[in-house]
Amino acid sequence: MNQKSIFDLLKYLSLFFVISFFFFHNIYLVFCGIIISLYLINIKYINSYISYYGIRVGFLENKTLDNSIKIMQERKEEEESDDVSKLVEDVEELGYIPSLDRS
Repeated sequence: MNQKSIFDLLKYLSLFFVISFFFFHNIYLVFCGIIISLYLINIKYINSYISYYGIRVGFLENKTLDNSIKIMQERKEEEESDDVSKLVEDVEELGYIPSLDRS
């Protein structure tokens, strides 16, 4: 589903929740519909507030994300090099390449 069809679905879903009071007599569905519709009305404001607050506090800083990505890549490279060195040591000790099946 693309982004536009999801928003259309939410619009109709909020309307359905509000109208469902006449059929199901459940006020909680009406509250859910009102909350969804208020979110859809103010989605641009809410997203801009979240991004502004996140950048100001430092949650969405690129430096932090870049550093964590670099650390993860370094760990992955270290694990790969450790696997290769273990295989080399096994070949030197045993004289042949061991298989995964230990039977």
